[in-house]
Amino acid sequence: LQHELEKTRVYHNLPVGWPTIDNIMRLTTLSDKLFIYASTALKYIRKLPNIRESPKLRLEKLLNEHTNAGAPLTKDLDSIYSLILREAVDPARRDTDEIHDTIQVVATILTVREILSITALGELLDIGAVRVEEALTLLHSLILIHDDGHVTTFHASLGDYLTDSGRSGK
Repeated sequence: LQHELEKTRVYHNLPVGWPTIDNIMRLTTLSDKLFIYASTALKYIRKLPNIRESPKLRLEKLLNEHTNAGAPLTKDLDSIYSLILREAVDPARRDTDEIHDTIQVVATILTVREILSITALGELLDIGAVRVEEALTLLHSLILIHDDGHVTTFHASLGDYLTDSGRSGK
């Protein structure tokens, strides 16, 4: 975590001392025994060109997500999934069509039992490849677009989270 956050600091010309040791320790504690949490957190924190918030703000938002002591092992992972997905369908960030596209694309990726390309997803959903790419812009920490254009989740636990109402709350 520390090495990857330092790379982010240098890349974005953030001040020396970011992140703090306390930030790193809290993130490590949240990651616990789940590498997928640490991996997802790092992808979320890194700022991409189409994301307005700085890595500093994204780290702060992530660390401010509340968790419960004694909760299931997946509680912290569920919390980060919830944060990222809420942002991806936030009406303050996206219009109604973009939110609808995002929900359709994610649902299709999770329910179709084959790895599809962006083009194939666009054709299947009748929205075109450009709208599929736009739908996925805020989900870069959860969904991978491979160099060949195929789309997959980074980890199967995303599907588990979204299909378990006890975990996702929906």
